[in-house]
Amino acid sequence: MRRWMGRLERAYDRIVRCSVVVELPHRHHRHGHAFHVRIELVVPERVIVVAQDSTDAYVAIAEAFHVARRQLVDHVELQRSRTRCGVAVG
Repeated sequence: MRRWMGRLERAYDRIVRCSVVVELPHRHHRHGHAFHVRIELVVPERVIVVAQDSTDAYVAIAEAFHVARRQLVDHVELQRSRTRCGVAVG
């Protein structure tokens, strides 16, 4: 997970907090998605929450970090465009 966290930090170095929870439901819930991954990423002016389900823990984690990075990059681009347009940020 450090590798994925490093990618998030390279996308935006002002991350305040990142928590990752990987859950495996009880055995009788194994029909369909077995692993549930939730990432909560706190940055200035926003909290990004991503949830992903998969039968493979590695795939669920990788997809969740991919979605979190995409949302983080979108947030950074929005912040930059606000600053360029003269809108006060922060």
